[in-house]
Formats: sequence, structure tokens, C-alpha cells
Amino acid sequence: MSLAEPILNVSFYRFVTLRDLERKKESIKSRAKEAGIKGSILLSEEGINGFLAAEESILRVYLDWLFSEYGEFNGMAPKESFSSKIPFARMIVKIKDEIIAMGRPTIRPEEKTGKVIDARTLKNWFDEKKEFVMLDTRNDYEISEGTFKNAVHYDIETFKEFPAALEKNAGNLADKTVVMFCTGGIRCEKATALAMDLGIQDVYQLDGGILKYFEEVGSAHYRGDCFVFDGRENVNAGLESRSDHSLRLKSEGLRLVHGDDVESNQVVYALRAKGLRFESVQIDSSHLPPEIAKANPHGKLPILENRDLVLYQPGIILDYLDENFPEKKSLTPLSPERRSRMRIWMDWVEHFFGMNVKKWCTERDALGKAEYRELEIRLEKDLYRMKTPLQRSRKFFVIDEPTQADIAAFSVLEKLRLTGFPSDFPERFDLVWAWYDRMAAISKAKSTSGFASPESGIRNSNLSAQNRA
Repeated sequence: MSLAEPILNVSFYRFVTLRDLERKKESIKSRAKEAGIKGSILLSEEGINGFLAAEESILRVYLDWLFSEYGEFNGMAPKESFSSKIPFARMIVKIKDEIIAMGRPTIRPEEKTGKVIDARTLKNWFDEKKEFVMLDTRNDYEISEGTFKNAVHYDIETFKEFPAALEKNAGNLADKTVVMFCTGGIRCEKATALAMDLGIQDVYQLDGGILKYFEEVGSAHYRGDCFVFDGRENVNAGLESRSDHSLRLKSEGLRLVHGDDVESNQVVYALRAKGLRFESVQIDSSHLPPEIAKANPHGKLPILENRDLVLYQPGIILDYLDENFPEKKSLTPLSPERRSRMRIWMDWVEHFFGMNVKKWCTERDALGKAEYRELEIRLEKDLYRMKTPLQRSRKFFVIDEPTQADIAAFSVLEKLRLTGFPSDFPERFDLVWAWYDRMAAISKAKSTSGFASPESGIRNSNLSAQNRA
């Protein structure tokens, strides 16, 4: 699974009579787990209720299968949002008496519900100051995060308390136009069915709930955020969690000026591995524009800019990314022992492996037979060294996640592999190639990099700012 691709979050439900629940449960769960999808799906005789998250490409394939495999789910349109990480810890599929627990089994939304009002029509009602009652069917802790302006609520702790509260207040609503709403639509759909039984006939449900309203019209007439039942806890009108919103603002100025050299590629891969959005400007490192050559005391790439900050040298840049974006997956191990081991690997890459690869790529055709063979042996020993930690059931060199050491080694090995090395018995290094493929998947993830074309040039440069070094 690529570490840089943003996570798609979907929610969906449908009140529809379901049979053969056990078979559906096993099929739905096994397929989701095989794909690496996390979240929850509730099944009952009254329908389905799901919350899922995964990389977008993976989740869309699964949803296509789910909605076509079972005719009862055809045509469902999930509500969508994106996040920087999966907000669920595992995948759960359960069979329940109700897909949303109201405690009133005689209420059958499949057979009878209130009228549906879409987000744009509701906004128009607000704008036109139409007379109607907004009734929030959610729990008190959800409402504390935000709700519609002047909405009525019953200060309940669980949805099972809602029927009694509505019965108590039904007389006050019988002659009014009532719009019921909730997070995604499932509770207000069930609530309108109950309302009709209690004599409230002019009752509507907000189609898709607050989340769909946010998606279509934003925050108009709504105050605050929307509580969600996953690791994000809440989302704003842009369907971002507070942490993702803060991260986006903090990373908006990230701009990388780089070449196609080993040092530049280290930083490119690090940004992608952390899943950070950045503007990329690729230039020929052998012909630096005067403003870069003058501002950069080292006279080479890469250069990372973030608003008024300018950083040079891969080591400094990678440390900065970990220190200033702790919300994202760290490229530095937590324990001192592992950090020390990572530094050893990086020193080896820079002073031995990297130098050997550079010589192989640029000088091998000019070497004598003995020198050629000596360099070939050194490189084979380098690959054996890379193989050693991978034989200890680790996916990467230091821990089971990529660190700066993996990124440094990959940026060098990528150059070596383009030469076809080793030509004799490459299968000796199958573990190394498996590691290489994992790193390559990260390096090719473009969905959050915001890449600009190489022809984009140097724009809005602020290279006179103080170098962090």
C-alpha cells in the first residue's frame, strides 16, 4: 500500500429487506480484509449501514463489487471525504437487530418515511426565511461540536432516547413544517417514519445529512463542525478534520526545487513517504539559475522552501520534515538505539555504497579488467549488506516502516539498477528487490505531491531567506 495516497472515507446506508445475512457478512468481510480496507458495516433484516476507509483506488474497486454483487445495494451513492490517514483501527462486519438502534422495531423506513429535502433547497429555505423547524436528531455530545442555526434538539445521550422525547413534543410540531437532520441521513430517515406515526405529517429528512449539506453548499446557516464516529472525531464544512485542516495550512508553502540527482531524489521520496503536498520544480542541476547559485552556499540541489524558510542538504531537510510535521508518519525511529542504527546506515550509503555506485555508473567502461572486477565485488557485497536486515523478517532496514536510511539507500540503488547490475544471478538478492519494489511504490505515489512540470521554472522564489543550517 502506498504511503502517500490520500485516504478516501465513505459512509452509506440503505433501508432494504435483507436475507441470508450470515453469507453476506462473511463475503463482505473477507473481501474487505483482503483489500486492506478498514471500518465497519452493520447488517440487519432492515438494511445496511457502512463506514469504510482506504486508499481511493482500492476502496472504489471494493464498492463497485459490493454494489453490483448484491442487488439490494445497487445505486447507493456513498458520501465521501478525504483524510491523511485511515481513521479506523480494524475492519468489522456485524449482524444487528437494527442498523441504527432506535429500539422501535415496528418502525420500517423502507415502507414509510417523510419527504426528502436536498441541501440546496434547504439553504434556499433559510435564505428566504421560510417558516419551518429544524430538529436535530443527534446526541448531546455531537451537537456540542456544531449544529444548524436555531435548531431544536432534545438533549439526548443516545438515539434510543429520541422516540420518547419526540412523543412528548409531538403536539407542538403537528401543525408545523419540520426538517429533521443528522450526520449522514440514517437517523433522520428513521425519525421521520416515527414522526408520521405520531401525527407530524409535514416532515422532511435532510438528504445525506450534514455531511452531504457540507459537500453541496458548505457552512451556510450551520455553526461549528460536525462530529463523526471515527478517528477524525469531527470535520469542518470542507470535510476536513481539524488536524488535517491544520496540516494543510502548515504545508501550503512547501516548494521543492530539485534535479534528478541522488540527493534531490532522497527529498522527493521523503516528501511522498510522509504524504505531504508540495510544489515541485525540477531543473537541470548542472545549470543552476543565477538566483539559486548565488543564494545556495553549497551550489547544488535540492532546496526546500516553506514560506520564508529555505533549507539545503538532504539530511537537514529530512530532519526538518520529521520535526515540523509530527502529524505524519515519522521517517526517524523513536528509540535512540534505532536512530543510531539508522545513522550508521546513512553514513554507509553516503561514504561507501553511494561512492561505489557513482563510480560504477560513470567510470566502469574506462576501468581495467582487475579494477572492474574489484568494483563489481564491492557492489555485490553492498547488496549482501542490504539483504542482511531483510532476512530478519523486517520489511525495511531498521524497523517495519521506511526511515531516512531506506530513502537514502533507495535513491542510490535506483541509479545502480538502471545499469542492469548485477547481470549474474540477480535472484541472489530477491529480498533486496522486494524491498526496492516497496520503496518504488512510495516514490511513484503522485496523488499528494502536487507536482509541477519541469518546464515550470523558478516562480515566486524567496531564496534570500535565512538558511536553517
